[in-house]
Amino acid sequence: MQDNKPDLTYILIGQKLKKLLPGLLKALSVLLPPFLLLWGLNSFFLAQSHKRQQSQQRAEMGRLLGNIAGMAEPRQKFDAIFKQLSQIAFPSDTFDKRLKQIMQENHQAVVIYFYDSNGKCFDLEFLPPAPRYVARKFLTAVNNPDKELNERTAKWLKKFSGYKKAHKKIANSPNSIISLGKSDEKQWGGKFSLKDDKGRNTGSFIVFVKKSSLDYDEMLDRAVADANFLNSRRYAFAWID
Repeated sequence: MQDNKPDLTYILIGQKLKKLLPGLLKALSVLLPPFLLLWGLNSFFLAQSHKRQQSQQRAEMGRLLGNIAGMAEPRQKFDAIFKQLSQIAFPSDTFDKRLKQIMQENHQAVVIYFYDSNGKCFDLEFLPPAPRYVARKFLTAVNNPDKELNERTAKWLKKFSGYKKAHKKIANSPNSIISLGKSDEKQWGGKFSLKDDKGRNTGSFIVFVKKSSLDYDEMLDRAVADANFLNSRRYAFAWID
């Protein structure tokens, strides 16, 4: 017959567990709440950090897409281009290099005239010759927008700019590319100041942008390509058919 008496070892273990159990429960009651609190706080802060990162990423993406849209919107694009050009010291090789690039990309749409600090129109060797007399008359009208023009001069300036009051609009918005017309808007224009590397005035330039000569699809493609070039480490922009 087998002995059915309980093993003394198991009895002793059971008794020890009974004695230890209250202490373990007490220890858990002390340690568990702080642990759960820390775990909960950690999860909360991780979630908040993730939300902040997502918010920052969305804001950055919005900014980048806004930049693409801005560079694809012609007037805004050329406004940014010529403001940047006017910040480069003139005369300088850097200025010439940037201007050549602009004209190569937009040679059919952009017409530009340069003036010295005395208002005299002059040519750059890599640009088509300017109608200096009329160009100077236009600058004089821009610098004196309230002066009455005789009929002959008014006709010259309208032919030069495309609009009767273009000189007044340009005078009211210096260093900006603006709309020159209203319902029959054919081109934009602007006058920008020039300075040398010491900040001294070296003249100005007047630019006209012909809307009919712009390739909008090409401009949008170029804006996307520029965005990829500037942000290739973090983002990729492309068309989806």
